[in-house]
Amino acid sequence: MEDQHPSANNTRDTECKIPIPEGEGEDHHQYFDGRRIQRVPHFIRFKKHNVEDYYAPKIVSFGPYYHGLPELGMAEEFKHKALTMFVSSSGKDRELFYCQIFKVIHQIRNCYVGVSRDSYDDGALAEMILLDASFAIYLMTISLEDEEEYFHFCQHLGMAAVSLVYRDMNLLENQIPLWVIKLLINLIYGEGSMLLCNFLSSMILENTSLTRIPGEDKKQPLHLLDAYHRLLAQEWDTAGKILVQPVKKSQWRSWKKENRKEFGKCNRQFRSITDLKAKDVKELREKKILFSTLDSDEQVVEVIKEIDTSGLDNYYIFDDVKMRIEKHCSSKAKTWIAELIHTYFRNPWTFIALLAATFLLCLTFLQTYYTVNPK
Repeated sequence: MEDQHPSANNTRDTECKIPIPEGEGEDHHQYFDGRRIQRVPHFIRFKKHNVEDYYAPKIVSFGPYYHGLPELGMAEEFKHKALTMFVSSSGKDRELFYCQIFKVIHQIRNCYVGVSRDSYDDGALAEMILLDASFAIYLMTISLEDEEEYFHFCQHLGMAAVSLVYRDMNLLENQIPLWVIKLLINLIYGEGSMLLCNFLSSMILENTSLTRIPGEDKKQPLHLLDAYHRLLAQEWDTAGKILVQPVKKSQWRSWKKENRKEFGKCNRQFRSITDLKAKDVKELREKKILFSTLDSDEQVVEVIKEIDTSGLDNYYIFDDVKMRIEKHCSSKAKTWIAELIHTYFRNPWTFIALLAATFLLCLTFLQTYYTVNPK
């Protein structure tokens, strides 16, 4: 499938203007290993009414699949700002960054499906990947340490859009080869930078830090989403250990858990109130939390299901409440008591039935006792 988005062809010359000093940057060995960043099949991508939903970026494009779409233009100027900032801080020439990408542009192109030279020539694709990779590194940096720049970024796009930017980084089709990001990180910060490890740690491991990229000693992840998957699904052995080291909580803004044993909770699959009570809507209505003029609770449920937040959910607002629910549900005694109250004390008839059953049980016990021990 050929790329059908607006072309960035002929945006610059296809040859580097400066020679690359020997030993500068990474050794450009064979990066491409046959794996490609795949497209989502059409029959999965489109829901009812043929409306594209969860697989397309909302704010920013990474890579050629969605590049050039007008609705993604808001973040484009920040890509140039990020590259300028990194070039300035590194003390290197901007052309050096471009040339390092251009040297491996054929391998980069092979990582994508259907990106023809008619859509993007080598120079245009190299320029695009340079800007996109720089912007990805910029997002990693501000999420970890640069709060002033993070605030400036929020002012430009708005808080809601910023949340979507990080969501866009995790989409299957919106990826850059991870080795390209590592190449630029080494150019900007030097060999041995822990930026990528720290970013992955902040997204997944909370108060511990990776000492290496997941699977790096075998076949490195193809992109960031692949790294997340390996970290979550493959790197933890049967003892629940990983190559990590403790770090201080102050290193990352968003994480408040105590230790690595909280790892299982970071998947945000917190329990519903249905673990304690039988209908959610009814419980909310009885507690005067939810008010509705609809005829039934089932109608309210359907309305809630139709609400589309477009990924703007803030997972952290109710962290304390969710953790208390999780702690409560982890207590067997409290769970049993809650089930007992819910089952037998929710109306007078079940309560009377419980009293009757208890009374009969006591009579049976007394009868058995006096039968075995007659006076």
